[in-house]
Amino acid sequence: MTAPLRFAAAIPGWHNAAACRHADPGLFFGPDGESDDGRSRRERRAGHICAGCPVRAACAQWADEHQPRAGIWAGVSHDRWTAEHRRENDRARKARQREVAA
Repeated sequence: MTAPLRFAAAIPGWHNAAACRHADPGLFFGPDGESDDGRSRRERRAGHICAGCPVRAACAQWADEHQPRAGIWAGVSHDRWTAEHRRENDRARKARQREVAA
């Protein structure tokens, strides 16, 4: 399992109110070699916990700022965060290119 504890020092106080605070960390940080089906089920279960979390927005902001390389944050996997950031960066780059071309 990717060690969630390496992020523990950087997680702010909002985590004390998080819906995941008493959940099994293995639900949010999958084991190495996990099957695609297992990962999908695990991420879905983690997402259900995150869906009703009172600090989900703070968690999402933290993940956006720190871009952790593992885990489920605010109901979103690392792969999805990475894909979303890539799309945002592509949109920003294209907007800058349009500004320069104008």
